[in-house]
Amino acid sequence: MLLDHIGVRGLPHEKVTTALWRKIQSLVIAVEGELKTSDGRLMGRLDLLLADVDDEGKLSGWVVADFKTGRAPEGTLKSEVNRQLLMYRDILLSNNPNAPPVIAEGWYTKTSAKWEAKGENVLEQAFAAWEKTQPTALPMAPQIGDESCGGFCDWKAWCPHWWKWRSDNGTLHKADFADAVILLHDVDLESGAAAIELCEPLDDSGRVLPSGVRNSAKFDGRGLEALKELLDTGHQGPIFVGSVMTQGRAWRIGHWCDVLPWDPIPDDIEYHREY
Repeated sequence: MLLDHIGVRGLPHEKVTTALWRKIQSLVIAVEGELKTSDGRLMGRLDLLLADVDDEGKLSGWVVADFKTGRAPEGTLKSEVNRQLLMYRDILLSNNPNAPPVIAEGWYTKTSAKWEAKGENVLEQAFAAWEKTQPTALPMAPQIGDESCGGFCDWKAWCPHWWKWRSDNGTLHKADFADAVILLHDVDLESGAAAIELCEPLDDSGRVLPSGVRNSAKFDGRGLEALKELLDTGHQGPIFVGSVMTQGRAWRIGHWCDVLPWDPIPDDIEYHREY
């Protein structure tokens, strides 16, 4: 896909010369670069930012490339993927008012297909969505069911319903990447090795019932940093861990995971928390 970016197609990898690879590298502006608006409200992380050059070698634009490992689109990008790519493009442009023309593409690794995102600037919509995430005194009404509690939900760490729903239908702790409420029995803060106990919901309120089931776990990277920060506050109760890798002998709680105090917000009760 990188060779395609410089107009070289069908060249076997073993015939890529040092000079050709250096040409590709010369066009790489950023790898896993953080994108953040000037006010810090919106952020993302692009996989690659590449320079685009014309036949004379002059800069003609920038390409935001985001790698996708799933199935390539059929006819058009999914709306959520298109919106994601446009937000990357638009944050980049907002931070670089003198930038050359910028396009954002999804690079699908299974087929080497590249799909350009199309659309107007999305930052106004993104800021409006950000405003809706701000804390309120009354919690939102829960949307209980397979689509929310069984999939990705931004609010699991503060909502008891996903946990009870998972327990009732027998899917709690069953996925390769699972959410859980745990008790921490022992941890080595140098290595991140830990002994944890899985918890079950006592009722719909989110109260904790220790299950007696113990697992070994490994906190690492940002996951370990988040645990240290939590313990530094003096927290001693149950902990919510999100998207834990459950394959292998020890659960892996890495940089992609949430590590938060389990403190669910009651339904329909005016609630004030210090932030």
